[in-house]
Amino acid sequence: MCRCVSNSLYVEDVPLMPTVISSPEAQHQSNQPDQDDVFAAIHMLLDRKDWHKHEGWEEAIQKESDGILTNGIWLYDEVVPRSELMKRKEPFHVGRIMTILSIKHY
Repeated sequence: MCRCVSNSLYVEDVPLMPTVISSPEAQHQSNQPDQDDVFAAIHMLLDRKDWHKHEGWEEAIQKESDGILTNGIWLYDEVVPRSELMKRKEPFHVGRIMTILSIKHY
């Protein structure tokens, strides 16, 4: 905290990004996109106990699971039981698939 306060008081000793002083004639340009051009990727995460309330939830999960296996992201051929890993004397990585369900573009 002390360093932060000190750096704010003695700016010449602190590396800064270059700045440009704007002229009074400069017009403000909005950096906000047109609302019609925005396709939000906001999803509402559903609690597992509420999945059954949404039509097609089982098919959605199965489709995602099939895609993961088809694309080779998860390879069942390489899955080894945890008990077998514990017997090995080499480092290993443990991974688990966590199933989530959300409503897209909520």
